[in-house]
Amino acid sequence: MKKNFLSMMKHSMMAISAMVAMGMMTASLTACSSEDESEITQGETVTPEHKPVESLLVKTMKEHPVSGWEYIKNKYGGTLEIHSVAPALGQRFDRWIISMFLEADPGLDKWQGTYVIWQADASVRGYVDGEWTEVPKAYLGTGDNSAPVKGAWIKMEDMGRKDQMGRKEYHIQLHIDELKEENGDYARDINIDITSFRERNMYEY
Repeated sequence: MKKNFLSMMKHSMMAISAMVAMGMMTASLTACSSEDESEITQGETVTPEHKPVESLLVKTMKEHPVSGWEYIKNKYGGTLEIHSVAPALGQRFDRWIISMFLEADPGLDKWQGTYVIWQADASVRGYVDGEWTEVPKAYLGTGDNSAPVKGAWIKMEDMGRKDQMGRKEYHIQLHIDELKEENGDYARDINIDITSFRERNMYEY
């Protein structure tokens, strides 16, 4: 009988030890979870990962079609800019600009043919509540895809006419596969077709 009693005591002690061990493990896990939550709460706010979407440029180009182009020349070369109409005094709406450097640019009023684009970028400017002047709303570029930009070209055809200021008329076709913002937002398959005289606001310095 004494032997049975000792055996029962042994089993009881083992059961108690197991229950104590389980309790300690549960408490330890709870403490770790609380510490982790505390670190997240007290530390920096975790920013959700941004999933790229269509850039504001796409919407702006749909709402405001191309209206003109200009060539800004300086001692380093020239920048060709194609853009939508700018708001007049008292108007408030967004506008876009696409700028580019051409590879083997022949220079002012000497274009004829299809050219490789060496570098390209685009921007959207407009108004926000509380501001009375334009502010930048989006900036896009080609990233590492430059010099030259793969999947981009511009065709310029001299139409053989000049306006009263002596500016030539050109038929311009532009294609860019993709432009991206820093956060990954994109504008893809950009196609522009315009026939007009070069605008007079050309600067040389």
